Amino acid sequence: MTGDGPGGATGASGGTSTTSRAGTTGQPQTESTQPITTPAKVAGIKWSGEVPPQKWMNFYTKVLSRFAATSGLKLTIQVEVSPPDGLSKQTIEETKDALRELGLNDHVDEQ
Repeated sequence: MTGDGPGGATGASGGTSTTSRAGTTGQPQTESTQPITTPAKVAGIKWSGEVPPQKWMNFYTKVLSRFAATSGLKLTIQVEVSPPDGLSKQTIEETKDALRELGLNDHVDEQ
């Protein structure tokens, strides 16, 4: 309980909050409010958008990590790489190797 001004105290118990104030007779008067209810749960959320490379780690840390241990997380990624100078066949093969090492599909569409 905390002070709520002269002669008053507030507190919460069992989901119901109360305010007590000393009346003119010296007896506390209690005002009771409705129980605090929590909002209903939703089935899930979806988000899509672009995350710049400088924020990938922050995106994982601040957004994905809270869901990483749950069974309902699905992450779909679309990667597009089109540097002005193009990509060498070696870079493409190294990318495919890295995808295989991660146990992922190594198919890439060349443009």
